[in-house]
Amino acid sequence: VSVLGVVGLIVISSGIGWFQSAVIGIEGGSHSILAQVESGQLNPELLLALIPISIFCIAPGEELIFRYVVQKSLYPHLSKLYSVIVASLIFGSVHLPTYMLQSVLNDGSLLAGGVSVITVMILSLGLGYIYARTENLLLPIITHGAYNGIVFANLYMTL
Repeated sequence: VSVLGVVGLIVISSGIGWFQSAVIGIEGGSHSILAQVESGQLNPELLLALIPISIFCIAPGEELIFRYVVQKSLYPHLSKLYSVIVASLIFGSVHLPTYMLQSVLNDGSLLAGGVSVITVMILSLGLGYIYARTENLLLPIITHGAYNGIVFANLYMTL
């Protein structure tokens, strides 16, 4: 399930990236850490350190909060589908300041940051679906951590 989830997130993320740049001509905003690495403020090896941090800290923490606490607590009040949607909207909203601030600092535009937040929300729908379908918190944690790890490794290799 997690392997299919990671592949799915990569396909979805790549598709969104292609659509936003090739079809509508908008570049997504970068995360503040990536922007600092690109500008020379932070060492690129930080991206390598973020791989285990993401796998063992970020993904478990975020999935515990957004799947187990938020999404699961909505089940008695909403259908599983709407619980996944609401949890994903909240998940994206939490990432809003990071992407919007960096977007404004980079080019003065909020649009690129907004596109990135929408991408985060869509990917969160996939993680929420995995949890709703399996009721196993470990699966979205593994999927999320592996996806982020692959993204950080790819960014490092690209830089």
